[in-house]
Amino acid sequence: MDHFKTSLQYIDDCNRLRQQDGVNPLAVGLPLMAISIVQTNVSAQAGQHS
Repeated sequence: MDHFKTSLQYIDDCNRLRQQDGVNPLAVGLPLMAISIVQTNVSAQAGQHS
């Protein structure tokens, strides 16, 4: 869960920089973030890519 919170902070930081450059912010899709977390955990347990 800590990595999830950290990733959201990175996205917020990135969006601040994008806003300064007049670029639209990145959107976060929570269902896709959840899938990514599950796949990462499976890969970590299996020792391979999911």
